[in-house]
Amino acid sequence: MLIDVNSTNGCVHLSDTSLGPRLALSTWGRLLDALAIDAKGDDRATADLEQLRGLCAAADAEAFLPVTKYELSDQSIPRRVLQYSDVCEAAIEKAVSKDILSLKRLNPAHRRTRFGRYAMLGGPGKVGIWLGADLGAWREHGRSPLWGHFWPGPWGRAEVVRPVLRAWAADAHRLVADHKDRVIVALDLAEGFERDAVVAGLVAQLAALVSVLAGVSPSAADAEAPTDQPISKQ
Repeated sequence: MLIDVNSTNGCVHLSDTSLGPRLALSTWGRLLDALAIDAKGDDRATADLEQLRGLCAAADAEAFLPVTKYELSDQSIPRRVLQYSDVCEAAIEKAVSKDILSLKRLNPAHRRTRFGRYAMLGGPGKVGIWLGADLGAWREHGRSPLWGHFWPGPWGRAEVVRPVLRAWAADAHRLVADHKDRVIVALDLAEGFERDAVVAGLVAQLAALVSVLAGVSPSAADAEAPTDQPISKQ
């Protein structure tokens, strides 16, 4: 038999039992917050707690959330996702017309968590990039549903562009992160503006990437896009 009592000391739920012991329920977040207070001044313990906090956050991110009736009927969710894809495609088309991007011999590329296409920043043979909506990166980092991916190797030059992009991001208040073997950059969406202004903002960011990477040596002439979506044979 459980008898509810007032919750204290960060517990979510606290109950007495008819056998004598008291049962306390809490969350990892509250537990880690309490331990962090006692670990203050102990750098090693603090580092261990931060590592554990990261593991808990990763587990929460991967957990399956039960579906609700509201989510299934909420048409604003697919509407928004389709809008993100639409403005990204429009920005790519506009950037191509301004010679900011080249799509020559490059295909769209879609995977389970992302949909978009490969392109060349700064014209044919410069630096390869994937552009599109990446739900995995959005879930992990927040910031934006739209991202640019630079793969390692002679096509995407991730090893070369990484330090350049990180230095630029620190000054420009942009988000650049590592994702598996790639380096990714968030493409920010202008808040509170109509579609044309949002597209123009994305094009300006692509132009900024071209400028930032102007000193990077071009991709190898015979380099191909990543193997999960090869260059078109046409």
